[in-house]
Amino acid sequence: MSDMISAIERTRETAASIVSSTLTNYQRKTEQEIRDCVLEEMARHGELFPRGWYDPPPGGVSILIGKERMAFDSLRKPKYWPRSDIRYSADTPTMIYVSPVDRATQMLGDFGLTIYQGSDTAIQNHIKQGLSAVLDIAECARIGMSFADLYAAGREALAQRGFEHARISTITSNAGDSNFGHTVPWSDGEAPPGELLIDQLREKIRVARRFINLDEHYVISPTCAFMVESRLFDREKPTLPNILFHVIVTFSEGRKRVLTNFEEIFKQVGMEYML
Repeated sequence: MSDMISAIERTRETAASIVSSTLTNYQRKTEQEIRDCVLEEMARHGELFPRGWYDPPPGGVSILIGKERMAFDSLRKPKYWPRSDIRYSADTPTMIYVSPVDRATQMLGDFGLTIYQGSDTAIQNHIKQGLSAVLDIAECARIGMSFADLYAAGREALAQRGFEHARISTITSNAGDSNFGHTVPWSDGEAPPGELLIDQLREKIRVARRFINLDEHYVISPTCAFMVESRLFDREKPTLPNILFHVIVTFSEGRKRVLTNFEEIFKQVGMEYML
């Protein structure tokens, strides 16, 4: 197995562990307090850079609590950075995203999910169907497929479940562009840029990404990795919150894996409806 792919899978597992450790004591904490706990946990892992690559938001970590906050158009905007006046409660859906980087290989292990401990079955089913929709996109991916074709297949998969994908603006794509994720740079054999500080590496990662969108002709190779992520909403049911899940697809010499690492967290926070 490629060392780079192994590093991605390992870093993703570590990211899930960091989130799990944070969620052992998070009730009534603010967005900022939860974010700070994530960064404290990340700093305990010497194999990782102490901050994530997707910065801003500060530290490469996003915590958004509540329906209005989860309807973001860009995590980079200061209005969507973690706040000190919004607290978690069990009946409020919450999004958590972290973007760790392995020091030795510079591979990414991004991790994101929606948690909800409330009893509203409509929200529960909405979240469950949303994760299934993201996994549907990931399952469409195959060797030799272009990102443009994967994007088209993904849109069809979402439509079959009644979801739409929210347009999110990023630094390296035009405002309003729609995409379902991007490559893990240098996972397909190209040499990473060498030893850099995270602030220097961050920009290299940003510009090296290839996005899963309608115009991208990047072809999935036998060894590569890419993120599949989507902020989903149901236009027919506007009272339901937007939801986000973030998975990583790896190919190693033709062997495909879809990295979720959600199950233990679902058990931990009492989201049995997701199991």
